[in-house]
Amino acid sequence: MDASIHYDAFVSYSTKDKNFVKSFVSRLVDSGIKVTWDEDFEVGAFIPLAIENAIKSSRCLVLVMSANSVGQQGSQWVSLEQEMAMFRDPTNKNRGLIPVLIDDVKLPERLVVFKY
Repeated sequence: MDASIHYDAFVSYSTKDKNFVKSFVSRLVDSGIKVTWDEDFEVGAFIPLAIENAIKSSRCLVLVMSANSVGQQGSQWVSLEQEMAMFRDPTNKNRGLIPVLIDDVKLPERLVVFKY
């Protein structure tokens, strides 16, 4: 096991979907999955660095896809997080990106190629 990996998953989502994500993260944790997400960032943390560190220390990025996160007016933070994960493994050979679709949204071309 890679000593730099501390979590099974980093959860990327739009804050507009926070109610769903709180419940989702709770279910993952209850299932024994070690999860980190923005709620774990320390007060005063430099957000871009905290995101980078969370992704680097996680086995995969769970991308919660919704109109709020990846739609026409999607979140720039979610886009950044998704790009970081895809940069590490462009073909997703190691399953570093796990997309979870939570509502009806037209997916961008860069995501439509992945099984969700």
